[in-house]
Amino acid sequence: MSFGYSEDKTVLSEFDCTFKEGRVTALLGLSGCGKSTVVNLIDRIYEVDGGAITIGGKNISDYVMDSYRRRFGMIPQNVMLFSGSIRENVTFGINRELSDGEITEALDKVGLTGFIEQSGKGLELDIGERGNKLSGGQKQRIALARMLLADAHYLILDEATASMDAISIAEFRSVLEKIVKDRTVIIIAYQSPYAACAGCSSA
Repeated sequence: MSFGYSEDKTVLSEFDCTFKEGRVTALLGLSGCGKSTVVNLIDRIYEVDGGAITIGGKNISDYVMDSYRRRFGMIPQNVMLFSGSIRENVTFGINRELSDGEITEALDKVGLTGFIEQSGKGLELDIGERGNKLSGGQKQRIALARMLLADAHYLILDEATASMDAISIAEFRSVLEKIVKDRTVIIIAYQSPYAACAGCSSA
């Protein structure tokens, strides 16, 4: 596929990559080389200028937008949280009734129940303005729990661990390994300037 934000600013030219179903694929490259643009095109924030993006052999532009986007869950470097409780943040954007049991199960899978129980406030624990009472790793886990509750099949992590310390990164990866089963995962990561730009690696 090819894409540019304007006629004189081509970002991707005949870019070709396959994200295998049910596998984890890393999209590596330098800052500004088009990694996040690829994800925005997959999510249909933009439309390709040339070529096509397909899922199961079907052009993504042929899917109904609402149902298409429900298949995806994204965790950016800076997770979007707002003032309110754990419950309000983890269920945000999910258009169905959720029991406390479902919410707790999702939070348990991402390793947050211990932290919540220690607070003594349960799901009503206030996380502060934009989640400022949480660590970077805890914010990412809230986003992961939200994905689980939304039952997103395709998970996109856009430099999700960039602002974490080494311990938080190790904990986040451990949680991720437990929940990616049967899901297709795209991990966007910065690559050293001494390596090639814009490449894919599947695992």
